[in-house]
Amino acid sequence: MQIETKATVLASVASVCVLAMTFGLSPLLRSTETADSSREPRTDPGPVVRALISDRGAAQGQKLFERNCAHCHGDIEALIAFLRSLKD
Repeated sequence: MQIETKATVLASVASVCVLAMTFGLSPLLRSTETADSSREPRTDPGPVVRALISDRGAAQGQKLFERNCAHCHGDIEALIAFLRSLKD
């Protein structure tokens, strides 16, 4: 038998063995816990408290935007109007 034929047979046998082991061991490794959609969540999603941004922080953000972003991302007034619409 030529070396190429031996290598092909060996590779085929190894592949079949790996597949057999994978499918043979899968019932043992499978998780028995399933998802239950009727279950209550584990944590209490209470009200979210958002920190208020001071006027100083907003002014600094506007200055930073004008310095770094406004030349590419457009009008600051339009951006402010858009961000205010998100709050409501």
